[in-house]
Amino acid sequence: MPKIKYQLIPTDETTCIEKRPRKFLMKGAFFFMGLLIIAFYNLRSTGTESKNRTLSLVKMTEITEQLGSSQFEKGITSFTAKTSSIKEGKTTGPPEAFTESSFSQSPDELGTNTSNAIDSEPEVKYFVNSPNCRMPYPNPFAPDILKIYKKQPYKVCDKSRDLITVKFNETDSTYRLHQNENCTCCFRQILPPGVLDKADNKFKLHYCVKFPQDFLVPTNVTAMITYCRRPPYDKLSQKDAFGFVHPREDSIEYNKTSSGRRPSVLLWGIDSMSRMTLELTMPRMYEYLNAQHWFELQGYNKMGINTFPNLMAVLAGFNESYAKKQCRPDMAGGLDVCPLIWKDFKDKGYTTAFAEDWSLHSTFNWKKVGFLRPPTDVYGRPLILAAEKMIQKAHYSEIPFCLGRKPAAEYVYDLAVQFSRVNRNSTFFGLFWTNTFSHNDFSMPSAMDEKMRSWNQNRTIEGIGYRFCGGTTALYVHPSTCLDS
Repeated sequence: MPKIKYQLIPTDETTCIEKRPRKFLMKGAFFFMGLLIIAFYNLRSTGTESKNRTLSLVKMTEITEQLGSSQFEKGITSFTAKTSSIKEGKTTGPPEAFTESSFSQSPDELGTNTSNAIDSEPEVKYFVNSPNCRMPYPNPFAPDILKIYKKQPYKVCDKSRDLITVKFNETDSTYRLHQNENCTCCFRQILPPGVLDKADNKFKLHYCVKFPQDFLVPTNVTAMITYCRRPPYDKLSQKDAFGFVHPREDSIEYNKTSSGRRPSVLLWGIDSMSRMTLELTMPRMYEYLNAQHWFELQGYNKMGINTFPNLMAVLAGFNESYAKKQCRPDMAGGLDVCPLIWKDFKDKGYTTAFAEDWSLHSTFNWKKVGFLRPPTDVYGRPLILAAEKMIQKAHYSEIPFCLGRKPAAEYVYDLAVQFSRVNRNSTFFGLFWTNTFSHNDFSMPSAMDEKMRSWNQNRTIEGIGYRFCGGTTALYVHPSTCLDS
């Protein structure tokens, strides 16, 4: 693996452009044209000077009759003072016109400068306000936004009862398949296809294996599709997909009483989610983040269009052009040698994970080759590929929102919860990214607001050192109280 570690890379916009010197003849031509314009202006102003004087005197007489002599004298004094300051070079702006508006101000206002437009504007709020950087704070509840925003209800993919329930044993981190009715069930194991040029877009399925009540899932089975039939067993009653996270055999457990415990990192990402979109569409989740003392990284902003350049900045410290040059995502094997941050965690003994829904538009596969080998210890792509292919889908906003009997995003978040529980006594790094309820419609996250809040509130896992929640332009971080430092 190349030893390239998060070095500062210049942005694409800072490329120097060589300025060519102008030719001598071109400069001379512009200078000559300037002289002609000045001469013409002087001749024209000389012929009209006497006429303008007469008009100005008539105008001043009319103004004097309207305002009275005292106010007129104050106006003359103000105008004379301004003219003197212009001659002395005390102002860089053009002289004010001598018009009726010069005398229309109140006596207190005469002789004062008009305030700048910036000062007269309403107070502007900023996320970041420093001499070197300003990031405005847009109002997520602005009237023009509320006109097009429509709160969405939670979409139930299937109201039927689960024929299979997965039961997790906290003691030994094992899974059992419990059948809730009298039925016959079998499962097909989902496997990656091996090392191929397009391995990241394929999967394998084993033949269907019947299993008894409370079947213990083998540790080599990380994903499956189940088929259940009720009596008289002549037709399929229910089909589901499940993912499983098993403990690593070589994982290193930490000592809970040790003062030097290293933190684990768990990232939950929502694609196309900005700060204002989160606050508008997911108020319950936004309230939860603030109540739990999460820190909003207000200086965090997007690096480019689409998810790839924004996640590469987080995972490798690269901008888009350097990431494409260094990691070659359009070539087979390019991403496999890319110095992504989970490799550093892996070298330190961490267990790693990455999962993302919507296989077609996922970060490392949209117009890219993807990985030849699973990039992390736990990799959710084969499960999503198989579920999208083998289970009925329901689309909302042209996105496969439902995969079978539950939203596609819940497959990813279920893996995140399992990953945290299984590795609760060891250090881990996990990235779990979702697109299917936020990518195409900025109103759709409102459908998952209460679900996401209850997920975080009811399934909080102890032992997580740092937790992240964010999108391409919003990021929140929470330092867990279990840390010693």
